[in-house]
Amino acid sequence: MAKKKQFAKLPSADLLAGEVVSQDMLTRAGWRSSNAIPTITNPSAAWQTMMHQHGARAVEQYYADFEEKHTHYGAQLETRREALLSRDTSVISVSENPEDLKIRDAVKGMLKAIRQFHTVREGGLDALNEGVAIAELKWGYKDGLLMPLEIKWRSQFLFSFGGMVEAQNGELRLCPDGTGDGTPVSALNADERFKFIVVTSKPKKGNRWGSPLGRRVFWPIWFELQGARTWLKFMEKGTGTVIARYPTGSDLRKKDQALEAAQTINEDVACAVADGMNIEILEKARSGSTDVYMNWVKEYCQAMISRRVLGQLGTSDGIAHGGGRAAVETLKIVQQEKMKSDANMEEDWVNDQLIATFILMNFGPNIPGPRYQVEVQEKADLAAASVVKARLQQMGLPISAAATRKQFDEPEPVKPEDILMPIPGTHPAGGTGGATGADNPIPAEFSAPTTAVPGRTEEHGHETGTVIASLENKQVIPLYQEFVSAIETEIRN
Repeated sequence: MAKKKQFAKLPSADLLAGEVVSQDMLTRAGWRSSNAIPTITNPSAAWQTMMHQHGARAVEQYYADFEEKHTHYGAQLETRREALLSRDTSVISVSENPEDLKIRDAVKGMLKAIRQFHTVREGGLDALNEGVAIAELKWGYKDGLLMPLEIKWRSQFLFSFGGMVEAQNGELRLCPDGTGDGTPVSALNADERFKFIVVTSKPKKGNRWGSPLGRRVFWPIWFELQGARTWLKFMEKGTGTVIARYPTGSDLRKKDQALEAAQTINEDVACAVADGMNIEILEKARSGSTDVYMNWVKEYCQAMISRRVLGQLGTSDGIAHGGGRAAVETLKIVQQEKMKSDANMEEDWVNDQLIATFILMNFGPNIPGPRYQVEVQEKADLAAASVVKARLQQMGLPISAAATRKQFDEPEPVKPEDILMPIPGTHPAGGTGGATGADNPIPAEFSAPTTAVPGRTEEHGHETGTVIASLENKQVIPLYQEFVSAIETEIRN
């Protein structure tokens, strides 16, 4: 006798409507600051301090601090985020079955009901910089369905995925004061599947803390910050280091007078000193080029950061390094690949954690759900596509009207008066039909029995040849025009 299927007991709606992370926890977690980073001389000591003071999760705060206070790194992250957030999103049904369409519409309604879902998407992208992003869901009923009405991103400092000395690949744990092994959220009557969303960027070997960009740009940022400290001290010297000499054996009052005179000379535009006081200015320290620091910052530190975040140097940097248009095109390709990767990360957590849980709560287990997707593909050039279609039609290739309407998003005309008629005298691929009229697909310049088509580019002086095109085979002409155009374009480039 077959066993009866038993489904996991779902938590009550009242339990899911509350918050596990209390305001008191948030208050206690907010005291720690990462301002100490630029004040430690030895970067290795800084790293050891970060890692051992409160464990690996404390390091996430330093990464967030980098984003807030380092202008170049923050701008690069914004570029990458906004590239994805500017894209449209859609929900694709499993099939055209009425039941599947009903579930798709329910998912669309759920995403629309979430407060400020655009901001929620942005919060999920924090995982790029910090390795992981963790959110808490507040559930409630709307339109007869139980759905997350609010998603709140929480500080990673409050969580862990194992004990302090354990592998960080286990169940989500809550650490109210940011220290210790924490308590599994399951012990707090809060199932991770229903109550939390965990977004991990590029987890390695099961480590749920992921691979944060902040860790990979740590050293370039550190070196730049330390260089800035040194440069500021250098600029504070003004005209140089002022030395006011006093006679050997002078009392404390004369020493103070000499020091006061040196400070006055360095800071003020005018000063008075005693007759016979020996004043000199050391300028040797300022004999070096002021470009040294800027070259170090731009050519090394910021270049390394750009390569890590965007995959290439920025557009202006690429051109400055002699890349020209090729560098810009390469950057676009790499950025497109980065955007696809970020879109995959967003689609994974929305589909596997948000939508899957919503369907389980409202429609039951083993129900195939629709797919949320970010439209990252560049939109097709419809103008170019229309020319290609017209040329193919001239060549006699049968073109599907239904496929063409779908490609250009044109609805089927309902009434005869809705149909746009062709303009008399126009060529199907653009231009005019010349003397041959609208019904003749051959342009006017080919109306002679034979036509010589020279293919010379005056700018470069290259010969592409001369072809005699016979009108007995009119389909050859469009192909030849396209061939010559491609060759001339290649020569120009």
